[in-house]
Amino acid sequence: MRVGLDSRGLLNEEYRDKLQRMESLLISLKTMAEKELRGQALTEEEYDAVRNIGGILEGLVTFSPQVKEQIESETDERMAIVADVHTDVNSGQVLEESVGNAFLIYAIVPIEGQTAVAQGGLFSYYEFTHPMSDRLTDEDWQAMSPKPDQPVWTESFITE
Repeated sequence: MRVGLDSRGLLNEEYRDKLQRMESLLISLKTMAEKELRGQALTEEEYDAVRNIGGILEGLVTFSPQVKEQIESETDERMAIVADVHTDVNSGQVLEESVGNAFLIYAIVPIEGQTAVAQGGLFSYYEFTHPMSDRLTDEDWQAMSPKPDQPVWTESFITE
């Protein structure tokens, strides 16, 4: 993406830097995952990256005031977003897919021969029809209460 956008003159220095840092982070995470799958210990530097992943990601999505003013809104501060993925003009309905607030997840993980409990976030997922005459914006979705039920197929692995 970085190379394609840059070759078209669509990246300023800030975007280019963030995309390069994202690429580096993803390669590091891939390397760490491969090491864990092979049962190899992570280095202290790798553990530092895992411990500080929140700050690292925040740095990638936090922009200078000039850029922030152009690309962000208050809605962007929340996780919940919605998208029309199909329109059925015969029924007058659109198929919406969305994520809501994060679910808490706990996982038992091996860390250097020890078993530990890790906590993190998991995307919630919704799929529902809605009138095409009232297409949802992210703001509408965030304000919607109650949310529709999650798809039946998620019941086997999501419990509340």
